Amino acid sequence: MTMFEMRAYHLFSLKHFNFESISEKIKNEFPNKFMDDYIELNKNNFLFMDKLYKFEDDDFYGSHTITLDPSDTKISSLKNSVGDRFVFNYDFGDGWQVNLVLKKFEREEVSLSTLPKVNEFKFRTI
Repeated sequence: MTMFEMRAYHLFSLKHFNFESISEKIKNEFPNKFMDDYIELNKNNFLFMDKLYKFEDDDFYGSHTITLDPSDTKISSLKNSVGDRFVFNYDFGDGWQVNLVLKKFEREEVSLSTLPKVNEFKFRTI
């Protein structure tokens, strides 16, 4: 949120497209019809479900996601892979949305002044 100059003044959530990530990895490793059928049969399995980080009292999303408390979770603590996709929703009333793709992992101490800033957007401001 800091990177996009957002504050925790509004409700927010972060959705990890886990199903897409896992099914893509399986298809790349085992490109055959059997695996496509396996993915289809197991798409509601806990391991395949998308993960949603939001506060319990938010009712913005349906039940096809696993809900986790964002105040107890850091993205760096999740088992993510390069290429995983997330969508960050901020202020559900205005519907601000930031799409994120993990490009690489680096562990580095940085100053807040050196964090990336939004330099392209569809609307006037976040």
